[in-house]
Order: sequence, then C-alpha cells, then structure tokens
Amino acid sequence: MSYHVSLAPYVVKVREKGSDEDLPLGSFFDTHSVSEGIEHFLEGLRLTLHDNPDAQRVIAHIRHDLVPPTLYGLVQAGQYGTVRAVLDMQTRSEDVKLKLLRHHADTLNYYFQFLLPAHTTRGVLIMQRSGSRSIASEFIKLVKAHFVQRFPQHRLHIEKLVPHDMIERLLREGAVEEIGLVTYHVPERTTDRMLMDGIEESVGTYVRVVKPKRGARLKRTGWLSAIVRGKAVAEIAELREADVDDVYVDLELHGKSRRIYPNREKGLSPSFDITDLVALDDGNNPTFASIHYHATDLARDLIQQLQGELDPE
Repeated sequence: MSYHVSLAPYVVKVREKGSDEDLPLGSFFDTHSVSEGIEHFLEGLRLTLHDNPDAQRVIAHIRHDLVPPTLYGLVQAGQYGTVRAVLDMQTRSEDVKLKLLRHHADTLNYYFQFLLPAHTTRGVLIMQRSGSRSIASEFIKLVKAHFVQRFPQHRLHIEKLVPHDMIERLLREGAVEEIGLVTYHVPERTTDRMLMDGIEESVGTYVRVVKPKRGARLKRTGWLSAIVRGKAVAEIAELREADVDDVYVDLELHGKSRRIYPNREKGLSPSFDITDLVALDDGNNPTFASIHYHATDLARDLIQQLQGELDPE
C-alpha cells in the first residue's frame, strides 16, 4: 500500500439551538434519535452524490449499515476539474488510453463509524484518513447542515476528540514496541552512499525504526523517554544527531497496540495509525472488514472513557 491508513476520533453531541446542555442521543427530540438524523442524510447521499463545483470535489455514497447503537459505512471522495495523464510504471510512459479528463474524479474510499449509545449524551465518530488526505471536515459539515434542515431547533456538535486518558495511560504504562524517526526526504549521507552515476535522487520518506530484540522491551531512558513523552522534534534530532521531521511510537497495553505521534500539536486530534494492521484486497487497498474491526475496537475504548468522565467511580 502506498499510503498510511489512520483513524481520527471525534465526539458527537446534540443540543437545543442556543443551549449548552447536552441531550440524550437516543431521544433528544420526542422519540427522534441522532442515528435517525444521520441515516436520513446518508440515504439522501445514496440517491444523489454531493458535488461542490467551486472546490471541484465530489462525495458519493458506497454503503452504510445501521446496527444500533452503531452506524457505519463507506463513502468515496475526490477531485476533478483538470486533465491528467496516467503514468504506466511498467513502461515508464504515459498511457493515453487511461487519461483522466476534466469531468473525471480521482477518488479514494473513506470509512466512517458513528457509535451513538441511546442513553448517553456523548457519542463517537471515527473517520478514516488515507495518507495526508481526509474528508472529515467536509463530511461533518454536510452531516451537520442536513441535521439542521431536519431538526431546525437543534444543533449537532461534532468536535475533535483528544482522548487524554487513553493516551496518558498508554504513555505511562504501555510497552514500547517500536519507535519511528521519520524524515520527509532521504538524508544526504544516505544518498551519498547509494547514488551512482546516472541515478537521480527523488523525494521520498525515510524512516529509521528502533525496536527491541525478540522477547525484549525498550527501556525508557534518555532520548527514548524524551520521544515517548512528546519532546519537540528538534530536541530529538539533537539527541540522535539526526534529521527528524516527525516521530511515531507503537505502544502495547493489555494486548492492544496503538500508534501515536506524541510530538504533534496537542490541539490536534490524534490519528491512530492502523497501516500495519489492516488486510489488503487485490487492488492493494485496505479491506472494509479490517478497517471496521479496528474502528469498532477504538470507538468502544473511547466510549468507555467518555462514560467514565460522565460517571466517575
């Protein structure tokens, strides 16, 4: 697979217009539920795809299933508006038979899952990211706009979820399985060793992986502890005398492994990387079933945390 697959979490709430009080997701307005409102939007998307001619972007429905309290599915989204030639990597030439015209949209599939327990006031949305590409903001905007049309006196709030407790526990108790020092170019000293006459250097991603020997654990000392606790990339680079643009950490706790990027801005919703966990289909894309499995596992963990915040022991 040529891109990373990650899952980004959001918290879902519903309130009356102008109110700060969170209402029950299963009965916020008489017997109406949030699941009902979102499914109504998806049914509309099934019949008519969303086309944004100004941005030249399209979102189309592929499938969705409602298994209370979960609503999950798949949409496809992409860009159109320019003529693009397809490069055949076997012949290294443009394949004119596969040229994309201005009305052709180059799309990717994106998984989503809403977990909306009826008796609670907060649910979870999990959105797939594919590499640097995401449709979360556009998808959420459409869902919220449709919700207002259907329920004018209520507002759906979907905000980035930063699961502090989960991350803190992982950082505090999790076993470090792997550290990745990521550079968004190949370091000069590496290309100097690899390049020969007639070979050109190309832009790429270079990852130095640090992992323990089989059956062992990485000890949290020195530079490793600095990485796990989210020190700035510049400090890590200085410690390792290395070019580092980003860092990921694989942490295992109670048999579950999560990949996090501890040095990224705290205001951003963390994306949980599942690239190495998903199965691939014949087209080298992640299968729906494997993404659904990991998204469901993550959503349940997050719901437990949210319920714990509401009902502390």
